[in-house]
Amino acid sequence: MMPVELAQGIEALLYGKKQAPMKEIAEKLTQRYRTESGKGARLVQSAEEAVVYSVVRMPATFGAVSAALSYACELLPPRFSVQSVADCGAGTGAAAWAIREAFGPEKITLLEREAAMRSVGQSLMSEDMRSVCEWKPFDVVTDRIEQKYDLVSAAYLLNELAESARGKVLEKLWNATEKILLIVEPGTPVCAAQMQGYRSFLSERGATIVAPCPQSINCPMGEGDWCHFTCRIQRTKMHRLLKGEAPFEDEKYSYIVAVKGDIPVQTVQNRVLRHPYTEKGKVTLTFCNGTAVTEKTFRKGDSEYKTAQKVNCGDAF
Repeated sequence: MMPVELAQGIEALLYGKKQAPMKEIAEKLTQRYRTESGKGARLVQSAEEAVVYSVVRMPATFGAVSAALSYACELLPPRFSVQSVADCGAGTGAAAWAIREAFGPEKITLLEREAAMRSVGQSLMSEDMRSVCEWKPFDVVTDRIEQKYDLVSAAYLLNELAESARGKVLEKLWNATEKILLIVEPGTPVCAAQMQGYRSFLSERGATIVAPCPQSINCPMGEGDWCHFTCRIQRTKMHRLLKGEAPFEDEKYSYIVAVKGDIPVQTVQNRVLRHPYTEKGKVTLTFCNGTAVTEKTFRKGDSEYKTAQKVNCGDAF
């Protein structure tokens, strides 16, 4: 769940604004992201678009990044620390808030091309966040990352770039990484396929894939299937006004967490790939164990039945 001060700040952005024009902008942004992502286009430019973007997308981005980091933290060493962060393609800052909650770094540098996004993101930051965050204008395709950071993050960034730029940008992100790289993308078949390429790219350069994969070699997903996970996002009142009256949405996302060097990490035997299918007296789970995707039913009385009742999509098992 988002920090209260961030949620309240997002709600306040639309105070006094007419609903109909804001809803129209939300619909245009949704269409633009569906049709123009993957071309390097400037998808959010005006101040009003940045405001609407923060309302409809920050909760989902925060939720997906938080979930990915929570799975990674389960496998990182107990005293693993992050002091410096570069959040590339920071948007309005959702990933930075999630990273702050996960690791409490001393410094977060938010690199964002669009001035409107930087302005809204800065306006949302609490005094505590402002004390550790620095915003910089930055084009991830053309600009250089001048220093290394303990953690480099890129949330919902690579899929927006032209295909010809992705490999160069990924190498730039990895070269700037001192300890850990986080990539989060939409949970679509296209983005999941791209993630397999990113995983191979990083593995070839000595990275250890911490999560979600139980191993770093070949993906066992069959044709027509793709690796993605889901987190449930509770919609705020303003969110419902702009996107529909449902009280929640399920954000589908794909992610990779990779570490550099000899950082000791634990391994996962099984990763739950789907929402558990629950019937009276039994739970069926779909796993990836690194070499195959399998399904197993746990019945009441089985030693792992109670554990199976508690897991969710994305959990290690």
